[in-house]
Parts: sequence; C-alpha cells; structure tokens
Amino acid sequence: MDAADYVHFTFWNNSSNQNESIAAANDGNGVYSVEKTFGQPGLYFVKVHAGANGSNVMPTKQFIAGEISKEQLDSLQKGSQDKQQHHSQHH
Repeated sequence: MDAADYVHFTFWNNSSNQNESIAAANDGNGVYSVEKTFGQPGLYFVKVHAGANGSNVMPTKQFIAGEISKEQLDSLQKGSQDKQQHHSQHH
C-alpha cells in the first residue's frame, strides 16, 4: 500500500488483555514500520490496521519475543486461536 490513509500496529501479549497501538512510519515504496521493545518474553500478537481509498486491511500474526516456556511453546504450536479471536472482537 504505497499511499495509505493510515497505518498503525497493535501489539498484545498472549496472557494479557492490554494492548498498545503505535502509528507506523512511512518508509516509502509501500513499506511501513514501527519500533517496539517488549518488557517481558512471551507470545505476542500484532495486528496491522491499514486503510486507503475506503479499503481496510487488518492482518494479524503471532510471534515470540525472547525465550518462552514449554507451556507457551505448546500453546503456540496448538495455534492459540481462542485468544486471537477473542481479542479481535475488541478492535
């Protein structure tokens, strides 16, 4: 998306209902970026909110920050879809 009306990233931890939204910088050529430091290791989600010309996209991805426990790894491998779907209702 070269000329988006808005782009921001929302991050949340797999074990928390709190989230943080950060406006993205336009790096050019359709590339947008944010810088984020995570205070604790764990499973996280990021949802990109982007819109242009009346169209919106909101893909969500899960990722690991730091080292995680065996239980967290098992949760990741199982997909932890419940948490992702529950949180998407808040946006």
